[in-house]
Amino acid sequence: MLAGCGSIEPTAPVVTPAMAALAKTDVGELELGRLIYTTRCTACHNAERVNRYSRTEWMGILPRMAEVSRLNEAQDRAVRAYVMALVR
Repeated sequence: MLAGCGSIEPTAPVVTPAMAALAKTDVGELELGRLIYTTRCTACHNAERVNRYSRTEWMGILPRMAEVSRLNEAQDRAVRAYVMALVR
């Protein structure tokens, strides 16, 4: 099981305090976003490298995927915060 977690890091990098500071949020919200990204977002398809898409592309992708995944408001916010913390 741990090997599976390690292999997702290139796709969904581990949250750091520096990432949270740049995103102007807390580590906990970003960790929740990463957890959702690596579990709920992969329920229907493989996880894409977060940096594969631009901010603009993600802004179009995330609302659709949040609706399909039936994320609540806090979950949606956490995934958005996580993804936006990684793309520029």
